[in-house]
Amino acid sequence: MKYAIAVDLGASSGKMAIGHLEKDKLVIDEYRNFVNRPVDIGTALYWDVFSLYHSVLDGLMFFKKYDGTKTVGIDTWGATFGLLDSKGRLLEPVYHYRDRRTVDVMEKLYKNIDEKMLFQWTGCQCNRTYTLPQLYEYVIEQNPILKFTSKLLLLPDLLGYFLTGNALTETTIAGTTGLLEKSMDKWSERVIEKYELPRTIFGTLEHSGVSKGRLRKDVIVDTGADMEVLTVAEHDSASAVLAIPKLKEGDLYISIGTNISMGVETSKANTSDPAFYSGLKNTAGFGGRTIVYRDFSACWHLNEFIRTCRGEGKNYSFEQIVGMAEEDACTGPWIDVEDLDLCKAGGNYKEQINLFLSRTNQKGISEDYEFVNCIHQSIAMKVKHYKEAFQEIGFSCGSIYAISGGTNNKKLMQCISDVLGEELNAGIPYASLNGNLLAQIYVQEGMTEIHELRGIAGNSFELRKYLPRNRQDWHENYLKYEEIMRHSAL
Repeated sequence: MKYAIAVDLGASSGKMAIGHLEKDKLVIDEYRNFVNRPVDIGTALYWDVFSLYHSVLDGLMFFKKYDGTKTVGIDTWGATFGLLDSKGRLLEPVYHYRDRRTVDVMEKLYKNIDEKMLFQWTGCQCNRTYTLPQLYEYVIEQNPILKFTSKLLLLPDLLGYFLTGNALTETTIAGTTGLLEKSMDKWSERVIEKYELPRTIFGTLEHSGVSKGRLRKDVIVDTGADMEVLTVAEHDSASAVLAIPKLKEGDLYISIGTNISMGVETSKANTSDPAFYSGLKNTAGFGGRTIVYRDFSACWHLNEFIRTCRGEGKNYSFEQIVGMAEEDACTGPWIDVEDLDLCKAGGNYKEQINLFLSRTNQKGISEDYEFVNCIHQSIAMKVKHYKEAFQEIGFSCGSIYAISGGTNNKKLMQCISDVLGEELNAGIPYASLNGNLLAQIYVQEGMTEIHELRGIAGNSFELRKYLPRNRQDWHENYLKYEEIMRHSAL
């Protein structure tokens, strides 16, 4: 029996799973969860990368009870990296992407290369969490650490290095750096030069499906496990997209969780003016594909509402919050889920919503169910806004798929279908984990075409269809929403 072990790391927790292929269907035998606790020391915010590594080792030890040939692959969020010296040692703790050292870096970043030019070169529209601004902060501060750096490894490749001793850089995770050419297959020499970064720290790029080698001997001794480590689609978004059955070029995916990443899988980057002005981005996908996407806060707003309610002594569960939503409500009021004030953690979130409503001449709200309605509708309205942006640059968005954990919120899924006025196919709550397993099966079975994997995905995952209701009412209210958002941006 051939088994695949997936490691899927998120910002607050990690998951592992072991699975195998059986009659052209992915069978997941067992899951394992662990926490991911960032380390705040007051002067800096770090990821506890060694705790994550030990959790991976514990998982490998746990899954050794399955007899057969095994492989393991790791996917994570993007942009996080470690710096190694010439002896392969970490030079400093691994910074959290929200560490405050980069708060003021973006203005300085775009003085070096115009924002639009950087987009045309790389396909990226950076924010401070990307790798490029984090590295440029070292240059601005004249931090000597880059002089002592032999190699930069992004988080899944860093953990792979800990496991095997071999250093590789996989393309989908490299696509989150802001340092690739828009072809997504090579480092941007001109960007690296412009920002005075040492070229030697960026290793050779490898596509998904390449072996990183077998576990180190001492890892085998410690865990009792012996297996090969593979490059998968190491960026969790690319891994999630891989798990979508029947996804065709130009179809729209919506990966819903704390944030939404929505976009299309295509053959090349789109760096047109309309894409730039709509805030769209490009990153690498599995098998040399490109993903054109947009991301923004989504269920984060529900989490902030829950936090505020707990401060009032109301300990709502997520399920209770979802249960409050009115299925037929479509008249607003609405917020901009990308509004910077609303996206700041802390404070009274209800008050923040009402401040936005007051600023945009909308009626304030007070009942808890009204806040949930407002958040659900506002997320769905933003999805429609960006769907139209993708259509404006030539993508048909013919079929629409919602994936990842947010699809468990059935009322939100229905709301999105209603606002779009189109059928929505939703499911696969563990899409990144499943995409990770599928990428390993791709290698194990010697596959050569991505549609072979999508066929397995179709045999393995059920999608629920949501059909739109009250199309005319939603269309009219969407036009009102867009007008309000235009005025709020002035």
